[in-house]
Amino acid sequence: MDIVCFDVEGKEQWRCVYEGHNKRVRVYPEGRRERFDGKRNVPPKALHETLKYRPSIVAERIKYVKRIFKWFTTESISAGQIAVRLNDLGVSTVYGPLWHQNTIKHLLTNPVYLGRPTYNKESGGRFMEFSNGQVRTAARKTDRPRDKADQIAPDKEEFPPVVAPEVFEKARAKLAATKKRVYRAPKNAHLWLKGLLVCSRCGKPMRAQSGNERNGLAPGYICAEYGRWGSRAPHGCGHFRVEHDLVETLVRDYLAEVVPQLQTFVDATDANDLETARPLLKALFETKRDLDFAWLDMAVFSERCLPSKAHRKAVKKMSVERLYDVL
Repeated sequence: MDIVCFDVEGKEQWRCVYEGHNKRVRVYPEGRRERFDGKRNVPPKALHETLKYRPSIVAERIKYVKRIFKWFTTESISAGQIAVRLNDLGVSTVYGPLWHQNTIKHLLTNPVYLGRPTYNKESGGRFMEFSNGQVRTAARKTDRPRDKADQIAPDKEEFPPVVAPEVFEKARAKLAATKKRVYRAPKNAHLWLKGLLVCSRCGKPMRAQSGNERNGLAPGYICAEYGRWGSRAPHGCGHFRVEHDLVETLVRDYLAEVVPQLQTFVDATDANDLETARPLLKALFETKRDLDFAWLDMAVFSERCLPSKAHRKAVKKMSVERLYDVL
């Protein structure tokens, strides 16, 4: 869908076409285009004008919406399998790096394809929300699903349906009959490193797994990006699984070595004993200096060896920032 601006007489003034994350172009009826890229840089409307959803002028998007409904209602296929098919075909998701089963499920249940744009399906307001028929203080700041009674929908079709109503209902019925599996990260004291470990390649948090008795998989952590996208992870992350007991042993050994030194340093500081604290301060300074200059070595290596100009630029930027800290 595009966001279309109408005047008081219902005449289209312009439309906003999204081309990617924070990439937008305003298209006028005569064909003139004006870019509005950047965070929150959305084309403004006049006070008397109205913004509404309308089918996109990008014909390929309409074509694949129809194909998704056709595949789902005529084949023995799941939302996840459709996502894989679209990724294999190289179809753009517009907003994200790849298609995902949740994206397909959201599309298959969105009444906008019936010509009835519906609002307040979810509330993401930070301060106020419309719930139970009234405006009230938001319960929390994350997205919150709204009951059907609180959703705002037109009484009749605002534009010809993209998908036939009988096809839409068939897709919704199939989704409702599908067994729902809820994946939740284990929340227990044993996997206490959850939220502290990050993937060395993509920098995303590691996802906790409680293990599997059937195949003898021990509790551990995997890359969250791989957990979401699998072998198609945008940063090329693999499974990268590490057992909890192994990491916990390393952490405990490190703490056993460092805590006594820190305690000595704290005691010396409390007693204003500079001579006792001096060796520890010197060791900390030398360690920090070695790490800082390691960044400079990385910058030199990246200039010589990294194939991607973007990668070289990113590492060089981090190295320069670290150099400023050293100086």
